[in-house]
Amino acid sequence: NVHRFGWTTIAVVVFTVVAVAYLAGSLQWLEYAASDTRARILQREVDSPIVVVEIDAQSLASLRGWPFPRHQHAALLEELQRANPRLVFFDLDFSSVSDPTEDAQLASALSVWNGAPIVLPTHFQRLTSAESDLLVTRPLDAFARHVTLGSVTVQPDADGFLRTLRTSWNVNGTDVPSVISVAAPVTPPPQTEVPIDFSISPASFDTVSYRDVLSGQIDPAVFADKTVFVGVTAAELHDMFTVPVYQTLPGVIVQALATETVRAGIPYAPPKWVTLLALALWSVLATALFSRHTWRRNLLSLGGGLGLLVAGSLYADAKQRVALDITPFVLVTAATFVYVTIKWLDEETLRSLAYAFGLKK
Repeated sequence: NVHRFGWTTIAVVVFTVVAVAYLAGSLQWLEYAASDTRARILQREVDSPIVVVEIDAQSLASLRGWPFPRHQHAALLEELQRANPRLVFFDLDFSSVSDPTEDAQLASALSVWNGAPIVLPTHFQRLTSAESDLLVTRPLDAFARHVTLGSVTVQPDADGFLRTLRTSWNVNGTDVPSVISVAAPVTPPPQTEVPIDFSISPASFDTVSYRDVLSGQIDPAVFADKTVFVGVTAAELHDMFTVPVYQTLPGVIVQALATETVRAGIPYAPPKWVTLLALALWSVLATALFSRHTWRRNLLSLGGGLGLLVAGSLYADAKQRVALDITPFVLVTAATFVYVTIKWLDEETLRSLAYAFGLKK
């Protein structure tokens, strides 16, 4: 049967078609679906050092008005300083001038802060759609001189979902680190795409209301030696991103998930040439196996092969922090099964016709 079906030709044809589609990016939407499903299956809570101070709906209702006067952020810093956190990140825009008295109070609070690093956000955008020069938005100099700056620039995928964050950006010839590089306890490689681990549940982060911290209702021990992220979670302020698994998440939570991903270890994605080499071997094995048996036995082998691929992908992600492209292997397995099965059925059909013709004669 192997020689009758010319299984080497089948393997080459199937591999070539799938490999071309893979290299051209035509399978990316399938890979997104596979990775999102994997994240849902592996979803869990982790022991995270990140505490999120939420500017939530009750904070907006209690403190009235947005943006908050900057003396309130200064008061928040005073509360946090009592706890000796490891790092404080404000996911808020401090690039514009407000009331001079308010600005002075916040600048004073930053200048007398003698604790862990304070990180304020910066981001950039093109001046116009036709120009390549970038406009960088950064905190006022009165604030920036006392803090560490971290980029919060994001770049959603073609489908509109935010799946990765960069560890740094090259902005007008200067390497600008992202918040995840500054806030994570380990320093990741520069200008590296970090696939956000959406299998980490947002419930992993302790959350407290901005209002409750200001009013002194939160025990300072909550922040002791913790990484504190301060940001908007109230839906009416529209600081939301479309993400896999959870549909939408506030920007501060996305930054927290990406930071936790770096802390746990950035998932390793094998280079494409390694994937293609493994795919070629898999194509040969699958075709040789399917070509030796009837389609009924091959149906069992198909189920076993797909199950092996799924189990291997889950294990590699959960235990080894390796993100495997599973879609090409699934397509090669299915296409080989279909191709060989059609040949078997064609052979059986010819035999049936010959038998029926013989009976009639």
